[in-house]
Amino acid sequence: MIPTLNLKTGLIAAASLAHAANALTLYTSLPGSIPTQFLSPDGQYTGLAAFDPVTQTAPAPPQATQAPITITLPTGNVPGLNAKQHRTDFLGISLEMSVSDRVMGRNGTFLNPVFLNHIQNLHARAGKVAIRVGGNSQEQATLIPAWAPLEGPTINKTANPVVVPGFTSSPLLTISEDLIYLMNNISSLVDVEWYWGLPFLNEQEIPDMIEKTTAILGANLLGYQMANEPDIYESHGKKPAPYQIPEYMADWERVRSTYAAGQTNLIAPNVCCSWTIDELLAAGFLTQYGQYLHSVSVQ
Repeated sequence: MIPTLNLKTGLIAAASLAHAANALTLYTSLPGSIPTQFLSPDGQYTGLAAFDPVTQTAPAPPQATQAPITITLPTGNVPGLNAKQHRTDFLGISLEMSVSDRVMGRNGTFLNPVFLNHIQNLHARAGKVAIRVGGNSQEQATLIPAWAPLEGPTINKTANPVVVPGFTSSPLLTISEDLIYLMNNISSLVDVEWYWGLPFLNEQEIPDMIEKTTAILGANLLGYQMANEPDIYESHGKKPAPYQIPEYMADWERVRSTYAAGQTNLIAPNVCCSWTIDELLAAGFLTQYGQYLHSVSVQ
């Protein structure tokens, strides 16, 4: 039979079925009632350990106290507080390219209303919203026409054949142009501007991506991130050793002049881990390539 609880007394009455042992946990704070504990049947338990009915005594309730928190506020001027910001939306949003359709929407027709509401709230406070679509998964992406067959809604992923023990391998992406139409439709509703990640490790795709994103996004396109975290290309097996700052700078200029010639809205060097931005600047990255850059960035 099913145990029954008298809400006024906190008592439980139950009848045992034949050949069955009943165990239950009673939580009650009614005056005169038994303390909260695990009630188990008599005898030695020999079943599965996960269902071992060991008697447990409930711990004492925590004290309702709050330790004091001291906050010291500055009394004078805060250095740098009035520094001029690049834009009102200086702190933007970055979406990993491989999952960007899961966040923004399935395609140019099915936009995610939760994402739109979130962006609209940011827009109402910042005046503008900038979003980067890129990351590690941008590096070997391929773009196909919107009408081409695609197994997924907007992005197909396949396993990366290059696997380095201890590191996560980003999937290889086949992206429909519909993702770019999705981005443009979002801009038409909530005034978003975009940074797009170019496939530095699939460089022959760069001209087509530049052409399509420029045509579809128009003035909503701010710039192109070219190379993502190049300071770990060598350690992650993406480029043969040695691949340090001199090799990267020469490689970046080769790709730029061959596949992105004429672009002055590139974003680099996008270092994260092994190199510092100061090392890149000391090596002459900005003085040599500053004329091609929209922004200098770090990860």
